[in-house]
Amino acid sequence: MLDRKESNLIKGILRKFFDKGTIERGRKYYERGMVKSIKIIKEDENVLLIKSVVSGHYKAEYVQEINILSDTMFYSECSCPVGFNCKHAVAVLYKYMKMKEAEQKLIEDKDNWIEFITTKIPAVSKRVENTRDKLIFKLEFNNNYNKHSIRVFKVRNGDFNRLKELNLINLINNTDRSYIDEDLKEILKILDRMTYSYNLFDNILYDSILEKLVNKKILYINISKGAVKDVKEKDIEVSFEKIDTDTFKLKLNVDIDKIFRGYYLYEYDENENVIYRLKGIKNIKYLKILQNSPNLDIDDAVKIYYVLSSLGYNIQKPFKIEEKVINEEPVPVLNISMKKSTSDTLEIKLLVKYGDTIVDIDTVNSEEKIIKGNVIYKIFRNTQKEKSFLKRLKKTVLKQFIQDNNTYIDLTNQKNISLLYKFFEEELNQLEREGWIIQKEEYILSFEETELKTEIKEEDDRRFDLSVKVKINNKETDLLPILKQILENYNIKKLPEEIFIKESNEKNTYFRIKKKEIKPIIDTIISIYGKKENIDKIKFSKADIHLIDNQVLDSEKLKEIKKKLSSFKGIKKVKQPKGLKTVLRGYQLEGLSYLNFLYEYGFNGILADDMGLGKTVQTLSFLLYLKEKSKLVKPALIVVPTSLVANWEKEIETFTPDLSYITIIGKERKELIKLIDKQDIVITTYPLIQRDYELYKDIKFSYIILDEAQKVKNPKTKTYKAVKSIKADRKLALSGTPIENNLTELWALFNLLMPGFLGTEREFNENFKNPIEKKNDKQAKKLLAKKIKPFILRRTKESVLKELPPKIEILKYTKFKEKQAKLYETVRVSLNKKIRDLLKKQELEKSYIYILDALLKLRQIACDPRLLNENKDIKESAKL
Repeated sequence: MLDRKESNLIKGILRKFFDKGTIERGRKYYERGMVKSIKIIKEDENVLLIKSVVSGHYKAEYVQEINILSDTMFYSECSCPVGFNCKHAVAVLYKYMKMKEAEQKLIEDKDNWIEFITTKIPAVSKRVENTRDKLIFKLEFNNNYNKHSIRVFKVRNGDFNRLKELNLINLINNTDRSYIDEDLKEILKILDRMTYSYNLFDNILYDSILEKLVNKKILYINISKGAVKDVKEKDIEVSFEKIDTDTFKLKLNVDIDKIFRGYYLYEYDENENVIYRLKGIKNIKYLKILQNSPNLDIDDAVKIYYVLSSLGYNIQKPFKIEEKVINEEPVPVLNISMKKSTSDTLEIKLLVKYGDTIVDIDTVNSEEKIIKGNVIYKIFRNTQKEKSFLKRLKKTVLKQFIQDNNTYIDLTNQKNISLLYKFFEEELNQLEREGWIIQKEEYILSFEETELKTEIKEEDDRRFDLSVKVKINNKETDLLPILKQILENYNIKKLPEEIFIKESNEKNTYFRIKKKEIKPIIDTIISIYGKKENIDKIKFSKADIHLIDNQVLDSEKLKEIKKKLSSFKGIKKVKQPKGLKTVLRGYQLEGLSYLNFLYEYGFNGILADDMGLGKTVQTLSFLLYLKEKSKLVKPALIVVPTSLVANWEKEIETFTPDLSYITIIGKERKELIKLIDKQDIVITTYPLIQRDYELYKDIKFSYIILDEAQKVKNPKTKTYKAVKSIKADRKLALSGTPIENNLTELWALFNLLMPGFLGTEREFNENFKNPIEKKNDKQAKKLLAKKIKPFILRRTKESVLKELPPKIEILKYTKFKEKQAKLYETVRVSLNKKIRDLLKKQELEKSYIYILDALLKLRQIACDPRLLNENKDIKESAKL
């Protein structure tokens, strides 16, 4: 047993003979189960000898031999490259401590004690030792008889009161003394040989020494008792002591406290002054285990009797035991329970019933003995039938879990729960119909069907709450916590057809949700929030309606909005305003209808047509349309680059003269702002809005329209913050290139138009930017496109080519002026000569760079002579 002293010994050896790195690596080897075998060759108070095998890297195996004599006498050998005191030896020492700790528990735990007796205690040795040529020695013991030593005394004149102790080693080396006869010389020779052993007393010669000393009447244990009288053999007998009617305990016919160990176990009987050589068992550890037996009931007592007697122990029956024979057809029994000491592992065990006796399945042995009370049942087994039972079980969904006759299933694995649902709901009933006996607790595992219910509540005309309930046994509960679990634990792209969720308040009860019912709700959450688990409530705006599955939408009104947002189908087509001084092309009229749709439903958006397709005229047409419908009750603010102010003024005057406008530029801006209430349109520039935004803080516009909106793509700039501070009922961005460099620009633009629509910048980066730009996530790209599609109208020139007027090309020829012509001709002649001379010296292929350089210089002169580095005087250009 590994008591505290022995444990400290091993730990002390680890500290003294191994460095920290070796100890740590060895401990990891032990924890990973690399110690393949360990054999205790010798183990007593004086020596520990271990032989073992430990796995290494690349399937290598190394053999160790470990010797421990004391905390300062330790040595280990290993077949690994290190050779000694290596990590493999450390792993073995950890394994040894664990083994000893397990043995210690035998005394404390009845079940473990019984298991040890029935599986590990060795059989009684039947070997008869040859003792004819064995030698002996004289002993003294400590108080516990667990240690003994040799002491040699010289007795003068037979006076035992005047003993003189002699040095054994000196005596062995000098036997030429008058009081040493030939027999003693022979004994000392044997002792001399024994001193070279690991353990002086653990030697086959030890027994012979005892007998010789006893026969010569010179072996003493207690001087007052005289010389030890005899060495006798004694059988170890085990009997059952009756504690009460149905309780027994093992009893031995030896005194454990008077047993000492040599090559055999010996018991000293002080009353008789006799040493008994104990037959059969050579390790006192097993005697102590037997001596410390717990209280046994009838079944346990018979089992222990049967096992020990089969191992050759001299054991008496505890009471009358009868035997019965069972020769009946087997019936399969399936036992379903939770694995002992766990709450998340299901154990399914295949058993067989013969008559009234249920036993583990055994497809090999045709006979078995089973103990019940004082009856031993001898069962003749039908192994072929038992094989067929196991084969039948392997045809169920449990086949992948079956190991021999035991099946362990991890209940934390969702796939396993799905398989168990099929097994419990379908296959288990079929097995019962086939005559199988099913043993299980009523609620060992149960499944409940569910029904999902969604409800949308309108907070206001723009915000909605989505409530999702799950109905189980006519009882409704919030589904949101379950949705969080699914988002955390599942790959949403590969949802199983059925999802099983464990009820928090019920032990091993699962409710089943079908994929076709839950997927639309999950898709809705991901579309709105991304894959976030910290959602307390599902809220969405009108701008998110197109992302929500029709199964979730419970209102025809919302479904109609979704239809328009998803495909622009059903959008009311409007006629161009009467006051418009041009005829809109078809795609421009669609743009007008789109802007009106955004207005009617309270949305903001981006008109992202290619340059040249008339974003300005579409915008002005829309503002005029609102005015004619008496809906432009407040002025619209148009923010433009400085270079486009004149263009907007010209377009207003040309196409929508009925719209009044004011341009806020120049030093009188403060005064001009006071006049905007009477205007339909207010025009200012990005640089000025940055300076003047404080002047607009008390004004609310009907619209803020951002031309070339990519100018405010950086949310950290003052211009961006100034534009964001302007109050307006609606917002519209105009840009042929809403994204120039990266997706952050798209987020910034929508953050101006529809704050929160794409989440915070961090959320947008997490859900869209990083997956798309860094991982090329097609799913994220698809979701982002779907999300923003209703709020960006983009037509390319190619898509509306049929509606555009024919392309007009005007060719105009002009002559060089005198100085430019003279320069051109001078350079041409010079370069012509230079190139021709070059072609005489080398091939054409090697001259391309010089030819191209000559053409470039001539073109520079044709465009503007000042482009030519060599020219500094001629500044006139016919082209310009």
